[in-house]
Amino acid sequence: MKTISYFTLILIGLVLFISCEKDESNDVQQSPATTLDAKNQQFGWDYNYRLATTTEELSKLMDNPKVNIVRNRDDFDRFIKTEPILKSVFADQRLYKDVVGSMRFNRRGLQTYSYRAIKRAYPNRFRIIMVTIGKGFGMDLWLTTDYEDKYCSATATCSPNAGDVCIGANC
Repeated sequence: MKTISYFTLILIGLVLFISCEKDESNDVQQSPATTLDAKNQQFGWDYNYRLATTTEELSKLMDNPKVNIVRNRDDFDRFIKTEPILKSVFADQRLYKDVVGSMRFNRRGLQTYSYRAIKRAYPNRFRIIMVTIGKGFGMDLWLTTDYEDKYCSATATCSPNAGDVCIGANC
C-alpha cells in the first residue's frame, strides 16, 4: 500500500514538474517588447501616479507632464489596450465611437465625456467600467463618482447633466 502511495506522489510530482517546465519554455520563446506601446500592452498601463482623491490632487497630476495619465485620444486608445475589461467593452466599435466621440481634451487632459452608451450597453457592469476608465485619467473611485452627471457648460463650470462626466478644474 505504501508503495502505491509513493508511486502516486512521484507521478504527481513529475506531472507538476513537466507542466512548470512547459510554462517557462513558453516565456523564454517570446520575443522582447521593442516599443513603449508593446510594453504597455504586454505589462499593463504605467501607473506612475497615485490616483487622485480630490480635485486639487487631480489638478496637480494634470499639471505634471511626467505623469502618465490619459491626456488625449491616442493615450486613451493605448490605455484601452492595456486594460482587459476596456479592451472587451470597446471591441464594440459603435460603443467606442459613441464614447470617444464625446470626449473633449485640452493640453492638460480630459475635460468631459458622455457615458450614456456604456450605461445602456452594460447596466450591470457600468460601475466597474467607469472606475477603470477613471484610473486612466488619474481619478479614484470616489472622485470619478463626484464628476458624474455633470458636463462642461462654460470655462471652469460644471452643470448638472445625467450621463456626462465633467472635470471642473479642467473644464
